[in-house]
Amino acid sequence: MKRVYIEKQKELKIYGDYDVVVVGGGTAGVFAAISATEQGKKTLIVEQFGALGGSATVGLVCPLMHSGVAGNPYNSYIGSRVAKKLIELGATREMNEKNPRTFDPLVLNIILEQMCVDAGVNVLMHTYFCDSIIEDGVVKGIIIENKAGRQVITGKVFIDCTGDGDVAALCGVPFDKGREDNGLMQPVTVEFMVGGVDESRALFANVGTPELKAKMQEYLADGRVSFPVGLLILIEALEPHTAYVNMTNVIGVDPTNVFDMTRAELEARRQIPQIVRFLKENVPGYENCCALTSSAYAGVRESRRIRGRHTITVEEIKEAIRFEDWIVDGAMYHFGVHSTAGTVKRPDDQPKSENKRYTIPYGCFTPEGMKNLLVAGRCISGDHYACSSYRVMPICFAMGEGVGTCAAYAFASGVDATSLTLEQIKEVQTLIKAGVM
Repeated sequence: MKRVYIEKQKELKIYGDYDVVVVGGGTAGVFAAISATEQGKKTLIVEQFGALGGSATVGLVCPLMHSGVAGNPYNSYIGSRVAKKLIELGATREMNEKNPRTFDPLVLNIILEQMCVDAGVNVLMHTYFCDSIIEDGVVKGIIIENKAGRQVITGKVFIDCTGDGDVAALCGVPFDKGREDNGLMQPVTVEFMVGGVDESRALFANVGTPELKAKMQEYLADGRVSFPVGLLILIEALEPHTAYVNMTNVIGVDPTNVFDMTRAELEARRQIPQIVRFLKENVPGYENCCALTSSAYAGVRESRRIRGRHTITVEEIKEAIRFEDWIVDGAMYHFGVHSTAGTVKRPDDQPKSENKRYTIPYGCFTPEGMKNLLVAGRCISGDHYACSSYRVMPICFAMGEGVGTCAAYAFASGVDATSLTLEQIKEVQTLIKAGVM
């Protein structure tokens, strides 16, 4: 017998009405909210955790991968302001504006939140997005839930920055997940930090020397380290004698399935003591290391990719197609694919990166069949390998800023945010380039 419970019908209070509503407080969401607010729009950002910044802060994903033009490492005016603040506060290891990479996640969290406060963004944390209210393809509002119960937020333009495309999916927007041939997605990882590192001898970055790779295979063979751990990625942290470890690995996970994600969280943290033991016994400079802290949740590399009016492809990125209706300009990052099979070896069909700067067109941010709904972050419209390039945080910075600018422009102009003409998009591009304040 099918077990169900029919929830009683009830009236929901209206929390508020806004010009722009951003769902998801990661970096794409924060930049979208700041951009829209600084253009004079009443903007709300809704975040499920008690902090803004997502992967860059509570996710402990350090460093911010370099992906910008000279003098602007994040393809973003707001990003350049963040970089300056990190430098001013001594919260980045590389003390120059061109490429401040390793950073203090707590300080970045504080910077992003204060920038939202200073801009006048309305911030609502500890709140889950539950559903969308749609009439004739128009999002009229969203249903949220927190300790105050269920409520409704109404707005004129909505931006899905959930990373998983939750808003778009619950609006009925079609989407794809994983590889085109089998639907498998990249592994998820719980980042963690170790202390007790001898920096004078420590190895950093991708430290898979032939000797260490052979040692790792020994540990995998006898069970001292659990498959699919294998890659050795150590990143120098800002604090003395510390490093970030990007080595836990869980495969076969659909990040939109809470049961898969629960398994991933448990398995990834179970791997941490094994990895620490391996580091202590084999990697120079880590003989006395110990785990200090881990990310608040397992980091996701890919999940839903919504189907938009344009789908950016790996070929378009490799060829650096310059789209006339770009919203992100000057992006560049290699195809960062972690094997869906959990092997150290990269996929045989992984494309070679051309290291050319590319653009992402407006159609990638506009979901099929919807009005007044935009998306930003890794859930935009692209293929599996394209996503492995544009998913990194600095490119998401630029996505958020660009889409926030689109939303504000559309509201001010009285037009649908998903139906801007090329002439209107060029006006948006002018605003993006100018860094609207």
